Amino acid sequence: MLVPMSDRLNAYFDQLVQAGYRPRYDDDGDLVFHHDGFAIGISIDEEDPEFLLVFIQNFHCSGTLTMQRVACDLMADLNRRFRLAKFSRRRQEVWVSAELLLARAGDFGPALPRLIELLASAARCFRKELRERMREIEHFDHALSAAAGLMLLH
Repeated sequence: MLVPMSDRLNAYFDQLVQAGYRPRYDDDGDLVFHHDGFAIGISIDEEDPEFLLVFIQNFHCSGTLTMQRVACDLMADLNRRFRLAKFSRRRQEVWVSAELLLARAGDFGPALPRLIELLASAARCFRKELRERMREIEHFDHALSAAAGLMLLH
């Protein structure tokens, strides 16, 4: 039997409350709750009730062109490394998401802890590795500037 969308979202809402979260519905009708400093969203598709998208949106915003290029390269690397979590970019915003097919809304609860930790871990990994890569670029730029300065002295 097909569960109506509102019933399916309400079941996810109830399972989040049972897990200790305080979910709310956003303006788009998605469920949103907080975990480990991240706002995690849950979206369903009216046309495909078994489809479920769980995501952390806009957890990083790339400013400079260099950072945007480094972020894109890192997203490609992490998409190969993580099995279920997928990184994407919307404008300068970085998102990480996981897509699932759940036959029953009740299957969400048992998958919830691992799914949430996967996304939070992926987002933390992105932030850490981006900082490291940007630090390497800054060190390289500094070394180039110093070498160019020495060349000018001679």
